[in-house]
Amino acid sequence: MGRRERYPVFDGLRIIAAVVVIFSHAFPLSGHPEPVVTFLGEYGLTFGALAVATFFVISGFLITMSWSLSPRTVPYAVKRFARIWPAFVFVVLAAAFVLGPLVTTLSVRDYFTDPGTWSYVAHNVFMAPIKYRLPGVFENLPSHAVNGSLWTLPYEVLAYLGVLLLGIVGLMSKRAVVLTMFVVSLVVFRLDVASHRLHIHADVGGMTFALLLGLGMWFLAGATLYLYRDRVPWNLPVAAVALLVTVVGAVVGESVLFVGGFAYLVVFVGTRQWPAVERVHRLGDPSYGIYLYAFPIQQALVLAGMRGAWSLFLVATPITVAFGYASWHVIERPGMRRLRRSGRPARSRVAAPASGGAVPEIVT
Repeated sequence: MGRRERYPVFDGLRIIAAVVVIFSHAFPLSGHPEPVVTFLGEYGLTFGALAVATFFVISGFLITMSWSLSPRTVPYAVKRFARIWPAFVFVVLAAAFVLGPLVTTLSVRDYFTDPGTWSYVAHNVFMAPIKYRLPGVFENLPSHAVNGSLWTLPYEVLAYLGVLLLGIVGLMSKRAVVLTMFVVSLVVFRLDVASHRLHIHADVGGMTFALLLGLGMWFLAGATLYLYRDRVPWNLPVAAVALLVTVVGAVVGESVLFVGGFAYLVVFVGTRQWPAVERVHRLGDPSYGIYLYAFPIQQALVLAGMRGAWSLFLVATPITVAFGYASWHVIERPGMRRLRRSGRPARSRVAAPASGGAVPEIVT
């Protein structure tokens, strides 16, 4: 058997994306307009939206890899639950039972007897649907949400379920099927979200069609790149072309060009083997914790009187990164180790992006 092979650079990209979310949120949370990177048609792509796109491309690639290496329903479901829920439930409970009582304008008695407190916990723990406000908490701030970042998690879970269902019926290994799904989602995104030609409106369980389509498109882009990893050339000249395509797409506002180029760049960078990133990777993966804790930490700082966007970003980032590492070492990694005992995947040999030689073995 070959040596174990991982993609530590993906963790680095996720950390960067999580910090970009902090930067993007610093503006609206402090009462300033959120910067827009580019307009894809009529769709304004903010730095935060670009970071979330990065998360979903990476997730599509790695989750498809995980299923391909171990296509077993129960272990797959256990791994996905272990990755999402322990840290998520903790941050929900911490917001409701620690942060809320400390900053609410209500008395402690009124806060805990208010149905909104318990509704926040019940709805969020089961993501049915996500609730954003607690009684008397952050009511005088530009944003009243306790943790506005939680909105992406139901879409992530739905993507996991999609992979599971396609895998059960044997379609997840049919790369032409996944490619077709990606192309269809990209075209519909281009016609509906980017140009409003189709005018499709739907809202089910707190999730909208536009967001489901957009995030699903990015996830499918990552999944497609994984399944076609032996057909796609992975080298610097192609990456340079992808960068040019991405820039052109951003300048002219063409989502088809931007999505294709950007997704390739995320996977290209994420699958490189860089020793320096490997050393950072050994410290743990704080990206999910950063994403979970950043919003309430920023809100607390705004409540304390910090109203400058850049100062909010610069102060909140190191605090949030510390929370992220604490979350990884105290909650996420121990929780995954306990819950994954019955779902550890078997070691498998798979093809890797063809740039730096064959990858003997990948373990997820």
